[in-house]
Amino acid sequence: MEESISIAAVQLRNSPGEAEARRAAIAAAVARAAEAGAHLIVLPELSHSAYVPNAAAWGLGEPLDGPSVAHVRALARDHHVHLGAGLVLREGDDVVNAYVLADDAGEVVGVVRKRYPETYCFLSVDGPVAIDTRWGRIGVAICADNHRIDTFERVRSVGVRLHLMPHAWAMPVRAGGFVSDADMEVPAARARDLCRTYADYLGVAAVFVNAVGPLPRMDGLLGGLMAPERFALGGLSQVATPDGGTFGPLGDEPGMVLATVELGPVDVESREPPTWDGWLHPGHPLLRRALMPLDAWWGRRVYRARRSRQGRHAEA
Repeated sequence: MEESISIAAVQLRNSPGEAEARRAAIAAAVARAAEAGAHLIVLPELSHSAYVPNAAAWGLGEPLDGPSVAHVRALARDHHVHLGAGLVLREGDDVVNAYVLADDAGEVVGVVRKRYPETYCFLSVDGPVAIDTRWGRIGVAICADNHRIDTFERVRSVGVRLHLMPHAWAMPVRAGGFVSDADMEVPAARARDLCRTYADYLGVAAVFVNAVGPLPRMDGLLGGLMAPERFALGGLSQVATPDGGTFGPLGDEPGMVLATVELGPVDVESREPPTWDGWLHPGHPLLRRALMPLDAWWGRRVYRARRSRQGRHAEA
């Protein structure tokens, strides 16, 4: 089994409504990463569908044999790389925030679904958190899932040699309203510390890759607090290794972090990370204990109503 791997964390601009241009940008970025020697190329959350955290996401859903996965498979095969990419996956009457990994033969080797999604838009799925590859088992968790201790414990329990963290993480970019000047300094530290937590406490390299660009309107109570003029998808993509090494971070523009890292041993010894009420970083208690659970509960009700309407439209 191979002991090292060259990884490209490719930071892309979120561009809802521009599918053709977005795929062209992805193809060009994958070509550059492959030419630079990457064996594994990691794209952000919902890279192919675009990150749209509102009802419009329903119109972006595709099956696994749809055009987005076909594009991922073709790029992986043509450039002889493993390629990870995100999409809105339609499964029956449901839509899911999913991440697929295609191998260098263009075959899908695994699919991971988000457990803590934007509940107004996506079904929560308690599924696999790792994919078996030629390098061994690779952990994969999508955005918010990475921030929870239960995800860390699940990834640790299956024994991984590398962990991928695709994000579309909205960060404050302009003070005002609920956003203070001090809040502007928090995201960079949080992204660094989260990536470092997985590397240090899992004992394997961790790959944090985030989208950049404007934040589309987000449904829900929390969405009402995240005004698009004050929040954006913040980038900061980076790779952390358990020996204390860091590649990146990038800034808030499209780009690529290229890193050759040692893979963790199959029986890597992990440690317990610090936690804050089930999270891997500190946060506002009122938000976490009251507003976020209420928002998620109401979002699931809205989701079921939307699902019912979609089903009636399909029957008609």
